[in-house]
Amino acid sequence: SSGPVHTPNKPHQHNMKCGGSRRWVVGGLASATILSAVCGASDVTITAGVPTVVVKTTRAAQFVFFPQTLHWVGSQLLLSYQADSDGLHDDGWTGATYGSGDNGTTWYPIALPTPATPHYLVKPCVDLPGKAALCFQYPLRRPASGFGAHTNAVLPGHVFSPGPDGRLLLGKTVNASLTFPAAAALKEWGNHTYMMVTDGTVMPLRDGSIMMLLYGDYLNETQPKAAGYSIVAVRSSDLGKTWAFRSTVSHGQPSPCQQPSEHDCTRLASGNIYCVWRSEGTNQPLCSSTSSDEGLSWSVGGPLHANSPPPPPPPPSPPPPPPAPVPAKCAAAMDTFCSNVTANSRCVDATERWYGAAALPMRGLFGPPCLGLTCPTDPTDHNCSCSIGGGDWGWRCYSVLALDPTRSAWSNQSRHPNAYCSECGPALESIYHECTGKVWPTPPPVPPTPSPPPQLPTTPFGVEPKLVKLSQSGQLVLSTGRTGLWVWVADDPPTAGWTPFNLAAHHNAVVADPSLRFTSDNPTTSGTTSYTGLVAVPGTDDVIVSYDRLANGWNPAPYPSAVSAIFTVRISISPTL
Repeated sequence: SSGPVHTPNKPHQHNMKCGGSRRWVVGGLASATILSAVCGASDVTITAGVPTVVVKTTRAAQFVFFPQTLHWVGSQLLLSYQADSDGLHDDGWTGATYGSGDNGTTWYPIALPTPATPHYLVKPCVDLPGKAALCFQYPLRRPASGFGAHTNAVLPGHVFSPGPDGRLLLGKTVNASLTFPAAAALKEWGNHTYMMVTDGTVMPLRDGSIMMLLYGDYLNETQPKAAGYSIVAVRSSDLGKTWAFRSTVSHGQPSPCQQPSEHDCTRLASGNIYCVWRSEGTNQPLCSSTSSDEGLSWSVGGPLHANSPPPPPPPPSPPPPPPAPVPAKCAAAMDTFCSNVTANSRCVDATERWYGAAALPMRGLFGPPCLGLTCPTDPTDHNCSCSIGGGDWGWRCYSVLALDPTRSAWSNQSRHPNAYCSECGPALESIYHECTGKVWPTPPPVPPTPSPPPQLPTTPFGVEPKLVKLSQSGQLVLSTGRTGLWVWVADDPPTAGWTPFNLAAHHNAVVADPSLRFTSDNPTTSGTTSYTGLVAVPGTDDVIVSYDRLANGWNPAPYPSAVSAIFTVRISISPTL
């Protein structure tokens, strides 16, 4: 199947450098975001457009989350999301489906045959003749005759095809049958449901058949749920009507790949089938395995390759050079000021009242700090001294120019609040000019050093990975997350690592409505499920990604005060010029 080609709007630029020096440079709102990167993939520029709202909360107690499916049905794009709470639904998972005929720019709800027709979450799809698709529900179900030996299962699917106006329609239901050997008998989950579910992409095989991957538990599995999950390959030679067990893709792998579940696959340029899967979940690395014999056997799983390691941190800055000695002209000016009690006593007294009788002397204004300060007990005697760093000049009065935050040593990096007071200003201005040749006040303080940019991840991680291969460059694109939402780009094969793009940060930079932004550029499960859908746009090096933004975690949004929403965004990957 193919979709129409569309040129992204004028871009808005994010620049990124890899390793420890990665950084984001964000301008104002615009129609797209560009990220330039040199990391795991060849030099690439990632251009992301403005996200489109597919659907958002319109009533109380409405679930709008887990957008797990994007699939081309001819030139129409199909999106399915979950409309039920997260957990076992023994009668099937309720969902909703939307279609787009313009590459995700606008969306419409897919029409049902009748208002009473149940609407289910659908996941992998089989392309059918006539620009139609058979899209399967989430769990495998027991046959009408019962579980029996746990080696036979039913998988309901729904046919989507374009209507007279070109828009997708939901058509008939097809109950596919699946068979498993006794050694791969399936475990029960509910009264009508097996603990084996669909995910990922239906892969065409070289002999004309198709392969689909499932994940869940075998009947003889003794480990707890998740820890004992297996990824299973099944094959069909009749466009998805019947399926037979083909192989176990992953089970009992070495850590950190020991809990395989959600997954997706593509075919590499070598001809091998390359599959990526979730292991454990939040902030845990994704893992992968390959097959060189059309899914009959698989390599030992391992975590995805990291991109180029960050450079070592820069060496610490050398200490500043010691200040130059106070010139004689400066010392004379201070002596004159300090000795003129009649003219300057109010300034001295004002400073003393601010700091108390043991106030610090003037010397620190232009010289090294005074340590070990001692002052006479007589508050009218201003001849204080230093045990370290002292001298014969400048110790007969107090300065109001600067004091460090500990109030234990002088600094000329900040100004005391009395610096401009009427008692001291004119005299101090004169001293400053005599000592520096400059006009008071001192130059503006050095602006604070900005916080270092957040360190970008180096290895793909998270849940529900979606994987596609671009039709022009042949590069691989992966969407995933938790925490956050990330798109990753790698060369084929991805042995040099993956280049990250922070989709949540991009969303926050360009979505105009503050109520639809994430509260963080790295949202947790309170802000997104981190489940995505992903398709490549045929004939281009573009992808379209779907994701959710949640207002109340995995609970319905408190409509109408807040809404949850599902978005899509188009992203282009091109060589960096």
